[in-house]
Amino acid sequence: MKKSILLTALLALIIIGGCRKNDDTPSPPECRIVKITNGTTVYSINYYPDGKVRTINTNNNTVLNFNYSGNTIIRTTLVNGLFYEKSIITLNNDGMVKNVRTETNSGGTQWNNNAYEYSEARVTKRTFTNSSGITPWVRNYVWMDGNIVSVLNPEDGIGTEYQFHTDKLMQVGDFFGTISDLMQYGTINAFYKNKNLLKATVSSSGTFITNYDYVFDASGKIISLNVVSGTSSDTYQYEYQCH
Repeated sequence: MKKSILLTALLALIIIGGCRKNDDTPSPPECRIVKITNGTTVYSINYYPDGKVRTINTNNNTVLNFNYSGNTIIRTTLVNGLFYEKSIITLNNDGMVKNVRTETNSGGTQWNNNAYEYSEARVTKRTFTNSSGITPWVRNYVWMDGNIVSVLNPEDGIGTEYQFHTDKLMQVGDFFGTISDLMQYGTINAFYKNKNLLKATVSSSGTFITNYDYVFDASGKIISLNVVSGTSSDTYQYEYQCH
């Protein structure tokens, strides 16, 4: 009788264990964008072994080279093999862009600088200066429900409003997080760390409206982005490498 009870208990454990093993689902593959096509322009993105962007090459002979040291990213842009500009990008402890100094001559004497201030992981202020000595200007960022909802000139309150697809969480392929951040800083969501996908930008006067529409594949990846402003439109198509 005792043997029968022990055998029954053992079989139950085996069955439960087998069910748990069968219930284990593999993690989805990690995917990164390796090509962006915008009209006739193609951006080919190459990565270092650690996953950081190494180069972004275009078919119009423009190359962006990225080098990393601690919390600093150096992005050098070459056009037809010649120096075009160099950006020195400094990150804060959260990995967000803190300062960007862009030098437009090889000696570094001509430059513009954007300094950013944060509250936790949310950018709140941008201050622009440059080597020509123009009066510095400031933009303030307003957040709501995890998204940047406006960027304003504090002197007159004029700026841009942002709308979001509140039913779609931020992911690779978003205009701000990918087209803007990846192309400028070599990393996703290094500046625009919103909760949701961007839907539209609207000028304070309501005159200028740009809409952002996304196309997803069967697995949920964004494979294209259509940007429509008035009668003009731009389409960005993404190709991924998954592993």
